Amino acid sequence: MTLQELRTQIRKRAFHPVYYFYGEEDYLIEQEARVLADAALGDGDASFNLNLFWATETKAQEIIAAANAFPFLSEKRVVIVRDADRLLGEDVAAAYVQNPAPDTVLILTAAALPKSAKRRGAGKQKKDITDIVAYLKSPQNRFGTDVTVEFKRLREPVMALWIKTEFQKHGKTISPAAIAVLQTLKSDSTREIAGEIEKMHLALPDAAEISEDDVYTLLGMSKQYNLFQLSDAVFERNTSKALEILSVIASSEAPTLIVYHLSKQLAVLWQARYLPPSRGRSTDEEARSVGVGMGWQLDNLKKFLPNFANPEEFERLFEYLLAADLELKSQSTDPFSVLSRLVYQLTTPLT
Repeated sequence: MTLQELRTQIRKRAFHPVYYFYGEEDYLIEQEARVLADAALGDGDASFNLNLFWATETKAQEIIAAANAFPFLSEKRVVIVRDADRLLGEDVAAAYVQNPAPDTVLILTAAALPKSAKRRGAGKQKKDITDIVAYLKSPQNRFGTDVTVEFKRLREPVMALWIKTEFQKHGKTISPAAIAVLQTLKSDSTREIAGEIEKMHLALPDAAEISEDDVYTLLGMSKQYNLFQLSDAVFERNTSKALEILSVIASSEAPTLIVYHLSKQLAVLWQARYLPPSRGRSTDEEARSVGVGMGWQLDNLKKFLPNFANPEEFERLFEYLLAADLELKSQSTDPFSVLSRLVYQLTTPLT
């Protein structure tokens, strides 16, 4: 089941008795589970009809007993189970999944689909957990459809749209430049970015739009000394400027994040070389084809292409970045020395 299909069901109030949410984005899983729970409960009292369990801390019998209980002054009960892969290996849970209570919506959440086909405990063979999840995924199950939803790590264009939507929930808009800054400076964690969005809303309750300057200010970062300015200086092949920026941000940014950002920007620049010539500004569609969200971001990188006329140079630069990343992760070398050397390597043209 796709997320869009799930949301269509929620709008139509056509709920299945069991769902299995899994994936890297635990924050999005929690967020969507709340939306589904609120919709299923409707006007029902959550204090009587909503249970939240961690399968690592609660006996399977207790969880299934809650799922089998009748709703109290409500059409539905909702039971949310986290770390649910620990539950499905239990006989009582496996039996419930195949014959669930019709008045309950059981939302099982996990970090991933189970890797192990068998689980053992108390000296006896447990149910095949892989088969149980395969049953939930199969259109031939009793629900007649796949009731699992995967929440993958959001790619940059989708993340940008998600950020925009989250600000809209607070009654605010955010400029495209501010979105790009927020994404880059706060990694690709929706949980971390959601926290920053909440802080910005509280800090600027009356602001209708969040600007690029607002993001820099509220994140406590300089507009002149940041990851964007560093990559621009590197692609300008301006060694002294890049080293100056590096000396300022090295104490606040993780060394591996700096290498990751440079690698990501260089990858976009490399792909941009093969785009057909465009008249005027790049479109958002062109930008998404090379891994960035908006056309203006692609144009900002394309202006550096004349500095990389030799196509063989990209291979060498990626080798430098990989070597720096491995050195930072595996050796005790001073990180600033590694990064300084990397800047020299990236800003020195191939002769």
